[in-house]
Amino acid sequence: MTKLATLRDKKLLSEMGISINALGNASKAKVEGAETLVIEEFTGCRSVDFVTEPGAGGSVTFYESDRNRDVDLVELSALKERRPDLVKAIESAVREEIKQEVKHKMELEQRVTELEGQIETLTTERDDLKTKMAEAEKAKVKAEAQAVIKEAVDKAELPDAAKERLTERFKDAETAEGIEEAIKSEIDYIAKLSEAGKV
Repeated sequence: MTKLATLRDKKLLSEMGISINALGNASKAKVEGAETLVIEEFTGCRSVDFVTEPGAGGSVTFYESDRNRDVDLVELSALKERRPDLVKAIESAVREEIKQEVKHKMELEQRVTELEGQIETLTTERDDLKTKMAEAEKAKVKAEAQAVIKEAVDKAELPDAAKERLTERFKDAETAEGIEEAIKSEIDYIAKLSEAGKV
């Protein structure tokens, strides 16, 4: 920093420039009539230096000689040739990772199959219970209706034969609806028979 301060004090700071040694992506383009490379993005930076001739004179320099030594520039073919052990280690690690992912996926698929089976079993059990509940509710309603029918028939002032006929007629009834009317009808019928017998 003292060098920069000295240059500043001597009003020579404008003589300094910046040189960047970086990695990036570029594309060929024509700028102000000249073919050049346009930097699209920097993907890595090695160094930034203050120099008297910055930016390699305003051009982009390729370090082809570094391409085989620089890990950021090495291509797969060179890596296979110079470091087959490293390539094998990477391939082995990738294979192991894929194997673990496949195993995990198979375990998940097996778990899904198990859970689907449990869902099917539980659904069947639920449906069976719903059916049994509906049947039990229906039986309860029928039993309550039959109790009301029996009580109404027993209280009716009818001969036993008429009571038996009413009980038989309503034996499968699920509601007591119509029993009072049927009893009244029997009473009216017996009354008519009694009157007919008086003549």
